[in-house]
Amino acid sequence: ELELSGCLVDVFNDPKIALINFKPHYYDLILLDVKMPEMNGFELCQEIQKKDKNVKACFVTADELYYDNV
Repeated sequence: ELELSGCLVDVFNDPKIALINFKPHYYDLILLDVKMPEMNGFELCQEIQKKDKNVKACFVTADELYYDNV
């Protein structure tokens, strides 16, 4: 667990709430689930980058394969 390693962690289960609470230039890394309700992780990342173009993101998913027709 990241917190046991000394990391400060903010957790959001709703991508829209995560976007509202995003703090520009605050996070060293954001972890985004690819599959979320109403907005996928890639879409959330694009919206976050409008607030902080230098944010570093890592995408995770429990699915074996994910294809996006962007």
